[in-house]
Amino acid sequence: MSLILKSETAIPEATALKLRGIQTDPNGTVLGGHKAIFDLATLSEGVNALAVSDPVSNLVYGAEAATCNGAFTGMTAAKGVPLTTSTSDERLDLPGVFKLHDLGSEPSLLISAWITVGAAEGGAVPANTVMGHAFQSGDSHGWSLRVDGGAAMQWTLRDDNATNTLLTVDFDDNDIRAVPHLHTLELRRTASGLFTANTFLDPVKTNTLAGLAYPLATPALPASAGPARIGALPAYGAGFQGTVHRLQLLKFDPDEFIIEEWLAAEIAANGARFS
Repeated sequence: MSLILKSETAIPEATALKLRGIQTDPNGTVLGGHKAIFDLATLSEGVNALAVSDPVSNLVYGAEAATCNGAFTGMTAAKGVPLTTSTSDERLDLPGVFKLHDLGSEPSLLISAWITVGAAEGGAVPANTVMGHAFQSGDSHGWSLRVDGGAAMQWTLRDDNATNTLLTVDFDDNDIRAVPHLHTLELRRTASGLFTANTFLDPVKTNTLAGLAYPLATPALPASAGPARIGALPAYGAGFQGTVHRLQLLKFDPDEFIIEEWLAAEIAANGARFS
């Protein structure tokens, strides 16, 4: 028997993290800790373009939508939002929950995205950011996913020690071009004040960094930096070519959540949808 999260009054978050949500996702299970699910391939079944200021619904009940802040076209064929230009005019602004430092004290969470990296003749994929909440490196960085040097997909995270944490999937070791793959960053609380960062490509763990320190860094962003977003981040420029199909943010109970089971279910439900 599965438990469904439904109450006339507010449910304490510690309880909610153990339950399911009342809402449905035709391509996955909504959990009580879900903060955002954006199924951009489902959106694109009826929308071939997004114009500036168009909202993109969050599948989590009552949660804030994303907002188009730079036009996207060709969504139907791409089965998501395609990033194709060498400028920063393709942007999808994400809701405030993607400012990870605002997710409470010592959160365990994951960010997971289905992405097709564009094919590149001769090897290198155009570099620069895919998504994140950052202005530049140093104390202006919260988190990001980007192509570094045209040769690797790289998660970057900043912890309380102001250390840039680089977790990398090398294209040479995992040729991920032109095929949809699930890229996941997991932050798991391990002890008071400490967490471990894990990255996964599909179900395979690609990197682990232990002993990172809470709180998650609050980026020293200038007013011009804007919110977290899919697309080019300020001071990083643009140029990445590929498609973001599906994105979610989940907060979880580290004593109960089994990442391998979640990844297996997500891949089973979505692995064949975006090709």
